[in-house]
Amino acid sequence: MGRVFSAHHEDMGCEVAVKVLGPAFEHHPQARERFLREARIAARIRTPHAVRVLDHACTSAVPYIVFEKVEGEDLASLLHRRGTLSPLELTTVVRQLASAVDAVHAAGVVHCDVKLANVMVFENGGAIEAKLIDFGVARALDEAPLDGDEAPSGTIYAMSPEQILKPDEAASHWDLWGLAVLAFTALTGRPPFQGRSMIGVLGAALQSQRESIDVARMCLGPEVDKVFDRAFSIAVHDRFPTAADFAEALAAALAPGITEADVVLARIAASLMEEEEPVTAVRKRAEMITRVSPACSDDRPNLHPTRKTRKTETDRTHATSTFKRFDTGRVLTSRRARSLPPIAAIASR
Repeated sequence: MGRVFSAHHEDMGCEVAVKVLGPAFEHHPQARERFLREARIAARIRTPHAVRVLDHACTSAVPYIVFEKVEGEDLASLLHRRGTLSPLELTTVVRQLASAVDAVHAAGVVHCDVKLANVMVFENGGAIEAKLIDFGVARALDEAPLDGDEAPSGTIYAMSPEQILKPDEAASHWDLWGLAVLAFTALTGRPPFQGRSMIGVLGAALQSQRESIDVARMCLGPEVDKVFDRAFSIAVHDRFPTAADFAEALAAALAPGITEADVVLARIAASLMEEEEPVTAVRKRAEMITRVSPACSDDRPNLHPTRKTRKTETDRTHATSTFKRFDTGRVLTSRRARSLPPIAAIASR
């Protein structure tokens, strides 16, 4: 529904990301209403580990939202290259995302789509840092649902059973389930519950049919498995009450396996995130857009290249005519933000 452009904000004098309602939806009342809700909800969030809204004009002829520009790459793309995160990296990322998720909930909001592709990671002071992005399907608990909210919206493998079965009853525990799925996948290289459809994933979750951590990654012990057992409990009241509680329990379970060598390797990995890739790789990635598939049974996270994108002259004309206050750059066509500098790290839906 939205397109994201890299731009220079002339009034603010900085690089920004501008999300625009696509031309096909500009005159669609429900699409405009959802776009306005995204801007309104995202503007509530004030935390270092969630993307900030700087400006918006959702009642103009062409609605747009201006976000801070984050240089980095989404976590899904990072795992596609590396397979998994180390226990130390995972501890850092999950703690940061937990603070963002709890801040979102404190603002009376449910993100509804906490997943790998909605997390940007980048190097900061020799360590990995993460930001939660994309509030496109987020809900405000103090606002009435919109038409269409009665249907599940999100990413199948990251949705809790309640989000699938009762999509009109948004609740904070949806995001806690998504964060636990993200952590499990980043640690093992595969999602905890798999299936060929929404019903298949739901059935696996309801029957607790997930691979144990010590089988997926032998260097991790049973304490880590116990954390995920609680995070994925069928009964909501048996799960962790907050994201911070989950993050600290996971950190404590992972701590015995973290060595000094892990600390050094994490710093090296963070520094490598800033290195430029060969031109051929950049060009190849520029032609592709990635998505998270609903189910995957191989050893990699659920990331597969799909269709080639078309950066037409129409797209560029549309962007240029949209923002009189912005010096617009290319339309952002890849989830792999690092491979297309300069680029905004805001995921388009």
